[in-house]
Amino acid sequence: MKSLKDFDHILPYIGDYQLPFPHPGSWALNEDSCKFLGTIMRTLKLEHVLEFGSGYSSSIVAFELEQKNNGLIESIDNSKYWSTQAACLASESLLTHRIRFHVFPLCFRKYKSYASIFYKIDKRFYESKPMYDLVIVDAPHHDLARDGAVYEMIDKVNIGALFFVDDSNTGHMQGTIKRWKQSFPKSISIREFNTIGNGITIIKKEQQRNDEPVFNTLQCIEVWARTIRNYMRLKKMHVNE
Repeated sequence: MKSLKDFDHILPYIGDYQLPFPHPGSWALNEDSCKFLGTIMRTLKLEHVLEFGSGYSSSIVAFELEQKNNGLIESIDNSKYWSTQAACLASESLLTHRIRFHVFPLCFRKYKSYASIFYKIDKRFYESKPMYDLVIVDAPHHDLARDGAVYEMIDKVNIGALFFVDDSNTGHMQGTIKRWKQSFPKSISIREFNTIGNGITIIKKEQQRNDEPVFNTLQCIEVWARTIRNYMRLKKMHVNE
């Protein structure tokens, strides 16, 4: 894919995509968003996928990988319950060999001078893993912060790799996307699809730059204040269950 404008050639095929399994309803990625995701997988022939937020979408990706008889999706969640639910669906669909489910708790994370609430991923997790072609950002399932997703993964994806970001019509995700734009002004390009599901944003890694992410003082102060607030909320909400 040369640029995100090339998605104009993908969009007409979304309506033709047939979901391989019945959609389970409100807890899952929106039905139209699932069709968009499945169409991307099928059209771009992606192989190495990492997902934040285990669920119905895990099996959609695994199904498309199975059609090519190649590839794997690593699915990360902080909830044992939702990870188990997603694993059961994958098992019923005979797709467990295409998915690896992992549970990591949410915690305070720091990337250079940037703070966020994100998954406590063991550094050994990435050992012997390939560079990823696609990262799906559909969690954490609260507005505690998804900010950490791009900071966590920007060095672990190929140039040209995509981030598929759900819920981008919400106020908290609009703020997150704005901060990503500010932090990675030359590393990434962004295109929003506000009429699909709850809003999907596609981010493409354009190049590898050692001088990014960049932060200004005001941004850091605001982010640290938000992260401290969210850390207190994290303790009260018991989301790591």
